[in-house]
Amino acid sequence: MKDLSLLSARERERIRCVISDVDDTITTGGELHPAALDAMYRLKASGRSLILLTGGSAGWADIYARQWPVDLVIAESGALCIRKREKGGTEYAFHPDTENKENRKKRQQLLDKIDPSILSSDQYCRIWDIAVDLAATEESVTERIKMEAERMGAVTSRSSIHLNIWFGSYTNLS
Repeated sequence: MKDLSLLSARERERIRCVISDVDDTITTGGELHPAALDAMYRLKASGRSLILLTGGSAGWADIYARQWPVDLVIAESGALCIRKREKGGTEYAFHPDTENKENRKKRQQLLDKIDPSILSSDQYCRIWDIAVDLAATEESVTERIKMEAERMGAVTSRSSIHLNIWFGSYTNLS
């Protein structure tokens, strides 16, 4: 990856879309600072598209799509895509694996095994994944949960703040 400041003016003009993570990329310590919001508005004013990828909940993704100057938000590790309509409002698309009843059953079985006190504070806004709060969990416990989830057929991904767990073949890319 090349630092944008090293690009020529012509190379920068050719950029049509920016894709970014949210947690600890656009936000800092869980907060959106004015400079980051201003940068997003400047990016949109330049005619470029902005797509956000997040392991965050459907609840947070809905807020990002409605309140921030973005075109698309992909959330819960690829389960959900929220697109801002040109004439206002939002539309939602879901990966087909989110409808799999067996995946939903396994998700609930695993969720029932996890102490609620170590789940992300936005777990109640999550529809398809489980997020373990790394700051609230001992590493050995996180590793046991990860191993059990993978034994059950789940996909796991570790971010700066969560261990995300989901049942399905989707990813942010797909």
